[in-house]
Amino acid sequence: MTNEQVKVVRAPGFRARAIVFPGERMFSRHAHRHGHVVMVHEGEWIDLAGPRHRVVRRGEVLVHPAGVDHETLAAAGTVAVIVDVSQRVLGALRGLYERPTLIAFEDVDGIPGRIHAEIANADSATALVVHSLVLQLLAIGSRATATPARRKPEWISRLVAFIQANLGERLTVQRLAAAASVSESHLSHSFNQYFDCSVSDYIRETRLRAAARALRQSGDSVQQIAWNFAFSDQAHFTRTFKSAYGVTPTEYRSARSAWMDRPLWTVEAHAGS
Repeated sequence: MTNEQVKVVRAPGFRARAIVFPGERMFSRHAHRHGHVVMVHEGEWIDLAGPRHRVVRRGEVLVHPAGVDHETLAAAGTVAVIVDVSQRVLGALRGLYERPTLIAFEDVDGIPGRIHAEIANADSATALVVHSLVLQLLAIGSRATATPARRKPEWISRLVAFIQANLGERLTVQRLAAAASVSESHLSHSFNQYFDCSVSDYIRETRLRAAARALRQSGDSVQQIAWNFAFSDQAHFTRTFKSAYGVTPTEYRSARSAWMDRPLWTVEAHAGS
């Protein structure tokens, strides 16, 4: 018997499991009918496929095509999200991952962290959001593997973590450069190279995603959410949100409430056995 903590998100042709392994867990040789993705948030995930031995560490993603015989070992304390995706759902991505592929979180814009957060704070929209994020991860990851780019320096990861942790505060270029331990000009130039957008655009989009999550998952007023994510006032937040999403924050929240009871997407939590 095992006592893993498991949260499961299901949709047609799709299943995502967030699993905490308190003790070491070995999975004997097996093959998956569908392609699957392993995102390691803590610990290590060891994959043995033929003579190849892969260690998937914290901050890495392993994409496995269907039908590959392998054994896996989750080290004690490992936290991972495992996603099974049918070939029908993969659609246009078919053929992009013909062999097991290892990708860093930073090469897919930190999407694994957003997936884990969605599952950890699940609501009626979670399955749809996670489904979309997984497809984004696979599409962006295919670019990283097809045309290997210069790996992002360590200060980029520190900067992104700093931004995520301080979305409610005023983030000037001076403060960001100090957090990353680089010059302001180097930060501005290099950030654009790695993310194809300016740091200010990245911060705005990250705040909007966090605000949208708050609209779905909290009972905070629109004014409070605007304040929480450092918009100058509710009117500024409403204009920026509508420009990005096509609806106002209030309309977004109302639309979500209108279809929240539809049964196509399900979320469940249980202890592994």
